Amino acid sequence: VLGGGLTAVGVAAFVVGLTTVELLWVGLGALGVFVGVFVLGPLIARPIAGPVSRPLPALTGITGELARENAMRNPKRTARTGGALMVGVALVVGINVMAASTKDWIRDVFDEQFSGDFVVSTDAFGFGGLSPEVAKALNDLAEIDAATGIRMGFASAVEAPDGSDGDGRMIEYTAIDPATITRVFDVGVVSGTLERLGADGVFVDDDEAASRDLAVGDPLVVRFADGSERTLTVEGIYTEQDLAGSYVMSHALHESTGADQFDFSVYVTVADGVSPATAEAAIGVAVSAYANAELLGRDEYLDEQAGQIDPLVNLMYALLALAVAIALFSIANSVTLSIHERTSELGLLRAVGMTRRQLRSTVRWEAVLVAFLGTLSGIVLGACFGWALSVTIRGGGMTEFVLPVVPILVVAVLSVVGTLLAVLRPTWRASRLDVLGAIAHA
Repeated sequence: VLGGGLTAVGVAAFVVGLTTVELLWVGLGALGVFVGVFVLGPLIARPIAGPVSRPLPALTGITGELARENAMRNPKRTARTGGALMVGVALVVGINVMAASTKDWIRDVFDEQFSGDFVVSTDAFGFGGLSPEVAKALNDLAEIDAATGIRMGFASAVEAPDGSDGDGRMIEYTAIDPATITRVFDVGVVSGTLERLGADGVFVDDDEAASRDLAVGDPLVVRFADGSERTLTVEGIYTEQDLAGSYVMSHALHESTGADQFDFSVYVTVADGVSPATAEAAIGVAVSAYANAELLGRDEYLDEQAGQIDPLVNLMYALLALAVAIALFSIANSVTLSIHERTSELGLLRAVGMTRRQLRSTVRWEAVLVAFLGTLSGIVLGACFGWALSVTIRGGGMTEFVLPVVPILVVAVLSVVGTLLAVLRPTWRASRLDVLGAIAHA
């Protein structure tokens, strides 16, 4: 009853988190489900262990049969031993699912919204960027249809004279070249014409416009980094804010604010009839004069953008490895205690003819079965948690769900192998028990 109640509460928190797109509720749901399943472990261990371990006797003989019966006859010990591994595996699988889904979403976003062929990028973003001359030089090439530089800026929304808008909230905007942007990007404009974006105009994402009750033609008073206030006119609404952000302004407006002018990337579309190799050679010559410019093909750039989450994921892997190591120590301790509790039984088995090798095999197979149950439970829970985290972190906008089969299989194999290594010492000690002393053990 307690386990079922905790699991139900966890599932309810999950539903609230996914509905409201609140990461806190998803985390509380994960905690509730973890604890609930752990409490329910002894009830579900026996019915799961039976079917899962049914092929074991046919493959390993009497040692597999004994291992299977030992795992089933004490479901509490089986569940508790595998529970720690379940938590570690669930966290690792959840991170894998979230990372794979996020990378797939990033690729899909660029595939849908970026129609260019090359990107001139730089690793100096945050400490400068590319000179605006790079985009100008590329637009002068006959091999290039359009090259557009993207800049970023910050401002704050100020209440309009009629009190219709503004809360002082800091806003981040994207500065674009209206003459070239539509030949490289598609941000889903539903009102207005992006090519006509003026020096006193702004385009707003539809969700942001709805939250601020803005429509085309409305004023938006903005205070820029230099302290100046401008009354901008909403000239259009767009729907795809994944790359463009919530606000889009022109280079001309951005330049008038006194902000440093750097493109963090220049996106390039090749002219019709020009081969990629010819265009790449021409672009390479044009950007060679800029030391911080790096030319990337479309696929290379997508790989680079998708790989931005790898350092964070690797850090989390390092932390989770500690959790898995603790789980393996827990399994080793549980097996040691189990051997101690069954000392008399093991002595009797040795007395009736079980060899040391068979005894080691029995204990190992039991540990593998426990590890398999914990790993299987962890994979199921981790896949669910990873999906929920992916959707919630993206604010409900990421519909992709990728199950990274190969990494999950690697995690499963490493869990079983780690368990075998963790129980080497307990199984060796079990096989070295003095037979008569073990039988007399109370």
